[in-house]
Amino acid sequence: MENLSAFLTNFDADTHIRWAANHWHLSVYIAIFYIVATFVTQHVMQSRNPMNLRRELFYWNVFLAVYSAVTSYKTIGKLISVWYNQGFYNVTCTTWMFYDEQTKFWIWLFPVSKIVELVDTSFIVLRKNRLIFLHWYHHATVLVYCWYAYGKAAGTGTWFIALNAFVHTIMYSYYALKATGQFKISKKVNLLITTLQTVQMIVGCGINTYAAHSQFILGKDCTITKNLLMASGVMYFSYLVLFANFFFKTYLRSPKPKEKLS
Repeated sequence: MENLSAFLTNFDADTHIRWAANHWHLSVYIAIFYIVATFVTQHVMQSRNPMNLRRELFYWNVFLAVYSAVTSYKTIGKLISVWYNQGFYNVTCTTWMFYDEQTKFWIWLFPVSKIVELVDTSFIVLRKNRLIFLHWYHHATVLVYCWYAYGKAAGTGTWFIALNAFVHTIMYSYYALKATGQFKISKKVNLLITTLQTVQMIVGCGINTYAAHSQFILGKDCTITKNLLMASGVMYFSYLVLFANFFFKTYLRSPKPKEKLS
C-alpha cells in the first residue's frame, strides 16, 4: 500500500500531458480501427449463432462499475470542495485537477479507460444484440476528444470526468445485475440511467457555454483553445440530440398500433 501511495503521489502529470499532446492522433487510428472492426465482426456474425457470454459480461461490467466508482470517489468530492472554497470559475477554468495529488492519476486514467470501454461493443456484436448509431458514435468520438483534451489540460474536463464517472457507476452496476439474469430490475432504473445521461449532456453544453463566455466575452483565461471548445461544443450538442431522441423514442412515443390480421 505504501508503494501504491507513493506512486499516486509522485505521478508525473506533466510528462503524461505532454505525451498525450504529442500523440493524441493515435486515438483517431484506434477509433477508426474500432469502427471498422465492429462492422466487420457484425457482418461475420450474420451467419453465426449468437454467443452467450453472460458470465463474461457480468465480470466486465463489475470491473467497469468499480473503476467508475473509484474515479467518482476521487474526483467528485474534490470538485465540490474546490467549488465551495474557490468558486465556480476556479473549479471550471483552471487545471487544478490535473495536478492535485488526489486526482491527477485518475484524470490520466480516464482517457485510457475510453480505449478499454470499446470492448463494450464486442459484447453487443458477438451476442447479436441491436447496435445503434448512438452507441458506436459515442464510443469513437469521446475516445478521440478525451485524449485531445487531456493533452491540452482543459479545465472544463474536470466536470466532464466527474459526471461521466458518476453516471457510469450507476450504468455499469445496472448492466452487471442485468447480466446475471437473477434479478428482476424495474424499467424505471433504465429510465433513470437514460435521464442521467441526457442531463449529463445538458450540463456539458452548459459548461462549454460558460467557458466560451468567460474566455471570449469576459476575456478570462479558461484553459481551453477555440478548436477544443468547438470540438467539445459539437460533441456534447450532438450527444444531447441523440440521447434526447433515444429518450423520446424509448419512453415517450406511443407504440404503433398493430395491424389487424385479415
